[in-house]
Amino acid sequence: MDHARQPVLLKLDGTWAGQGVERVSDAGAALQAFARMARQHTLGAAMQRAATDGWRHSLARVRARRPAIDLQAVVDGRPANLAVACKDGEVLAHIAAETMASSRPHGPASVIRLTENEEMRAAAEALVRELRASGLLGFDFVLDAAGNAYFLEINARATPIAALATTRSGDLAAALFRAASGRPPPRARIPIAEPHIALFPSEAGPRGASAWPARTYYDAPRGEPGLLALDGFSAA
Repeated sequence: MDHARQPVLLKLDGTWAGQGVERVSDAGAALQAFARMARQHTLGAAMQRAATDGWRHSLARVRARRPAIDLQAVVDGRPANLAVACKDGEVLAHIAAETMASSRPHGPASVIRLTENEEMRAAAEALVRELRASGLLGFDFVLDAAGNAYFLEINARATPIAALATTRSGDLAAALFRAASGRPPPRARIPIAEPHIALFPSEAGPRGASAWPARTYYDAPRGEPGLLALDGFSAA
């Protein structure tokens, strides 16, 4: 392990929400982390996780073969994501955001700031075009202090920000509906105008609102009071 490039991140392929990511600073720690990750796909590891993660999520990570374990250099900066709606290799609409707060280290964002970054957009468009992709995709990046974008990975699914409709980026779901059906969606959503958005569910819910940046919109399912109540929140 090259000491000049420490620390590094180990990531277990096929994991999500930061559960398969470990930051290590020396060769010994890297070997220990690798050994832990190399067992995560087994049924025995799933049984151990079930007490805390539940059987559904634990068994979802069981594989016949060990997934790949990637090694990535650490880039000092803020995580960012660009989600796209695309059809036949063409990006129809996109939304980009950087993480202002997360629920845990390497975990999903709890508060985001809408942004625009030419490098992120160009990289996503090039990859969508090369893959001739259709549907909803998410592209993970790290933005350094100068705004340079470092590409991490593609999520072949809708990432959380893909569900947002904003005055800045529009509505990805509506764009995909129009492309697939040839007509506008039957009901337009009211777009979010605030630059910061707190995502539900997260540890950044209303109980932590005092720490939010100015002009933060709380994206909660206000029409589902029963769902909000499960997390101890009010629909108000």
